[in-house]
This record gives sequence, structure tokens and C-alpha cells, in this order.
Amino acid sequence: MVGGGIAPAFGGMVIQSHQADGRCRSGDMPQSFRARVDDQAAHNDESQCGHRSVGTSGDSKKEQSGTGRSLRVAALDTGPLAAISGADGGTEVRGGLEEVLVTAQKYRERAFDVPISMTVMGGAELQRLAITDLNDLQFLVPGMFVENTGGVSLRITLQGIGNLFGQKALVGTYLDDADVTSEAVYGLDLDTYDLERVEVLKGPQGTLYGAGSLGGTIRYITNKPALSQFQLAGNVTAMFDQYGAPGDRIQAVVNAPLVTDVLGLRIAVNLDHEGGWIDQPAANQRNVNSDNITDVRMSGRWKPTPDLVIDAMEVIHRAALGPFTGASESGIYTHYFNLLTTPSTDDNYNVSNLRVEWDPGDITVVNSATYFKHTIASFDWGQSLQYTQPPSPKFNYYYTDSPTVDENWSDELRLSGDGSGRVHWTVGAFYKRIDSDILPFDYYFGLPGPPGTPLPQPFSYSSDVLSKSTSVFGDANVQIIDNLVVGGGVRYFRDKESGLLAGDAQGEEQTFSSVDPRVYLRYGVSRNVNIYASAGKGFRSGGFNGFGNPEYRPEHVWTYEIGSKMKLWDDHMSVNSDVFLSNYADYVVFGFLPDSPVGTSSNAGDARVNGVETDIKWSTTDRLRFGLRGE
Repeated sequence: MVGGGIAPAFGGMVIQSHQADGRCRSGDMPQSFRARVDDQAAHNDESQCGHRSVGTSGDSKKEQSGTGRSLRVAALDTGPLAAISGADGGTEVRGGLEEVLVTAQKYRERAFDVPISMTVMGGAELQRLAITDLNDLQFLVPGMFVENTGGVSLRITLQGIGNLFGQKALVGTYLDDADVTSEAVYGLDLDTYDLERVEVLKGPQGTLYGAGSLGGTIRYITNKPALSQFQLAGNVTAMFDQYGAPGDRIQAVVNAPLVTDVLGLRIAVNLDHEGGWIDQPAANQRNVNSDNITDVRMSGRWKPTPDLVIDAMEVIHRAALGPFTGASESGIYTHYFNLLTTPSTDDNYNVSNLRVEWDPGDITVVNSATYFKHTIASFDWGQSLQYTQPPSPKFNYYYTDSPTVDENWSDELRLSGDGSGRVHWTVGAFYKRIDSDILPFDYYFGLPGPPGTPLPQPFSYSSDVLSKSTSVFGDANVQIIDNLVVGGGVRYFRDKESGLLAGDAQGEEQTFSSVDPRVYLRYGVSRNVNIYASAGKGFRSGGFNGFGNPEYRPEHVWTYEIGSKMKLWDDHMSVNSDVFLSNYADYVVFGFLPDSPVGTSSNAGDARVNGVETDIKWSTTDRLRFGLRGE
């Protein structure tokens, strides 16, 4: 996949040639009035505004066709949201491109100096390119693919390794220091408004980020409350689509110092209504894929002494979503089994985090405690499955109500130090409890008949899986000479799982453990050229199948990479390249048993994934930038 974009800005209008996921996005404009017009020619696999069709369930690629125009007008703009950075603003402007400071290795450094393949986008760049979620972000990150089916599942792939099957995630997700990594396909679709930056770390990150980061880790770093000044920003965007219903988006941020330099509060709100463009004529319904999303993030910071900072965060997310799959190329939705019901999903979550940092000078102590609850309720949902060899017809799968509840508790304690700038070290301990329940529901499976045909006999399913894991980890690097840094780390992980699944007379129990090391080096060829090499191991626990079927074993990956990071033309161009090889052992696949609608996961064998990635940015002027990314 190769993605490129040109974003020139002329006065009060932005015209962009690239579009992320078929939705029209507004650009980042400093003027009080802004508009954007997208006009795309029709060709296969290209999105359009207002008229989009997506592939049937089971297809990993969205297919879109047709032409369309949309106009989005922001009637109110009190200032770019990214412009009011919080207390920990981590972007430096040198020359033409921003230089973003990151904490990928648990301490603050330039992204240019991190010896792994990673993509970093600062808050200003996220807004300038109208990145609002993972669907948009994937087009700007080489090696990243996201399949979002509107709350039913969220599948993330990095460098060929992703959350397709199995119980646990393969790509980790962090909101600041809060581990919000969820189950394999039920990840949190976090919003990207009012962020300091997004860090996408590729390859196994098990040493520092645990067992859920076998393919990589995505880190959302929020703007923290500023303790010395009041700030207010907001955007109101109206959206008009040629073939669908209008929509609107309201974003607002308010920052208030309650006690100057001691206590502050920051609230960020995102209200998003997508009008939809898919019709269901059989049920006399229009624009059935409309979305309504409310997301509120509240952050508090207390700094009672210069060396003690306490941060508290609460995120409340509510989403009512229509179907993302099953429409024809002309935007017509026909329900499975020729039913007249309309699918919908309620995707809701709450995230709570308390972070304490004490930095007396010699060492830094951080404790981050997190709780989140994620509830997905899908109504009248279905999909088609090619159960037998083509050209035989596809089987249909349908359920009226499938509630899923995922509760996570985690706590990380770590200590880190900096030995006169030449040695960085981190040690820590981590605990996590995951209680994942699929509440009892009935589903229907069979070949569809003509309209009015009764549904086949239902099957029942439920699961209750509990995971308790602990780990200890350490990582250190040393600057051998002025331009050579060598480092390594290791993590010991232990996971005890128990589960009661449909079809089992009694519960099952397993314990998994792993030792995950990594080694790396960075050599500075010059002030503007770094080369690096690394090797790291990632791990994911096995799991249960139910119905008396055997369990599946854990997976692990060893990834080896060599790369370079270059800054050219007085920091007006950056060129990052990476070559990687991953040896994937006991990877998990999913399939159906013969003559049965019961699905089962199993270990298919070993695999090898290799590739080359390049990320090029070029800032010709303050208002004109080019980008070329691909793998």
C-alpha cells in the first residue's frame, strides 16, 4: 500500500486530493470561515463523499465506487484545537518540519533518536490533515491497516500482524499511561481531538508494553491541563453530502487553572453526527448507516510540590452506529435472510485513570492505575459466509441481540533514571485483570430463502473468560561513544486464564508464561542521519474454544529490523526507512467445523512476514507540504 497527499492552502480554502475513508473531512484553517470541496473521479477501491458502498462481511477490503461532491463549512472557529497545547506540549519547530518529542521508551527524547520503526504525528498535524480516528490515521502510517465494522469489531494490523483471531489483542493501545488494550476485535476506537501527539510503534513492544503488543503499540498522548492560563477553543463543522443526509461536528476544549500553578482542569468534547448514505428500500429506511457519537474527556492536574504531579482522567464515550457492511455498489442495503429489520450498534465505554509522578531528581517514580468498561450491544446484525466451495451460495448468519461486556483493571509501577545523560534505565511491575463476557444470545445460521421464509432453528452462545496477569520488566541503554547507543531489555509475563464457554459442562483453566527480550543500537552517522538495528520478541496467550473443542496454544513473534532516519535541507525534509523480518510461530486462525455453525480457533503453524517501509515528508513552504508513505 502506498499513500501520498498534497495539501496546499490558499487564503480561506483548503483543497486536498487525498481522502481517508469515504467521509468528507474539514481541513485545519485559521480563518473564521472555512470550506472544503472534494471532487473525485470514479475508479475501483476509491472512496467518495455521500455515496459509499462497502464489501460484504468477511471482506477485509472496503470497496467504494461512483463519484460525489461534498461541501463542509465551519461556521465557528475560535482557534485551532491543537494550538492550545497543554502543560506538556512536546513539539519543537525547527526549519520547516515540526520535531516531536516522544516517550516511546518511557522517557522523553526526539522521535529521530528512537531506534525502532515508528510514526509520530503532533496535534497540529493531526488537525491540519483532519485526522479524527483510526480510519483516517491508517492512511498516514506505513504498514498499518484498520477494519472498523461500526462497533461490531475493530481490527488493527501493523507490519502484517493484527487482531484478526484469538482472544487477546495483538496490537496494544495506550491513552497516555493508561493501558486500554482490549480484546482481539473489541478495541476502543479512541478519538484524536485535543491530542499532543500520536505515536505508532511498530514491531513487538512486549518488553515495555506487555503481551498485547506483539504487532506494535498505538499511543494517544493527550494535552494536559495548563496551570497558568485560561484557554478556550472550538470548531463547528457542517457537512453536506450529495447522496446522503447532512451531518455536523462540534468540538470544544476549555482549560481552567483553578489554583494558579497548582491545580487545573481541562475538558474536551466531541459531538459527531454522520448523516449516512446507505438506504434500505425493503424496510423503507434511508441513510441507515448514520452515526451519532458523543465523547467527553475530563482531565485534572494537581501539582502540590515542584517534584510531585498527580493527573486524573475520565473518558465517557457513547456511540449509536449504523451498519458498515452489507451494501451494494449502488448504496442499497439488503438484510440477511431477507429480513426487514435494520442493524444498529451501541458502542459505549468509560475510561478512568489516575497517574502519580514523583521526580526528586535522581530517579523518577510513576504509578498509573486504570479501569475501563467497554459495552457493545449489536441489534439485528448479520453477515454472509462462504461456507461451501464457490459457486455455491453463501450462508447467512443473524442475531437479534448480542451484548458484550469487557472490564479491565490494570496498574503499573515503574522507576526510571538518567545517569548524566549517557545511561537511561527503566524497571517496573505490571498487573492486569480482564473480565470479558459475551452474554447469552441466540443466532441463526443457514441458507436464505425468499422473503417471508421462517428463520432456521436458533443456536445459543455465551462465554465468560477471566484473565489475571502479572509481569516485571526492565530496559536500559548506554551511550558508548558520542554517536553510538546500545541497549536491551527483558520482560517476564505470567497469565492465568479461566473460562466457561457455551457447550462446556465445566469451566476451563490455563496458565501461560513468557520471557520477552529485546536488544537495539543506534549510530549517528551525522547530526542529521541516524541508523539503527533491533531485535525483539512478542507474545500472546492462548485461549479456549468451548463446545468441548481443544484449546489453542500461545503465539510468539521474533522481529528483526534495520532502518535509518534522515533530516535533509535544513529540516525541511525527513526520510525514514525500515526493513523488517518477522518469524511468527503458532499463529492462530479461525474456521467452522464441518456441518456445524460452531467456529473454532486453532494454531495453523508458522509464518514469515517481511517488508520495507518508507515515510517521506517535505515542507516546501509554511503552507505547502508533500508526503509519500508506503510499504
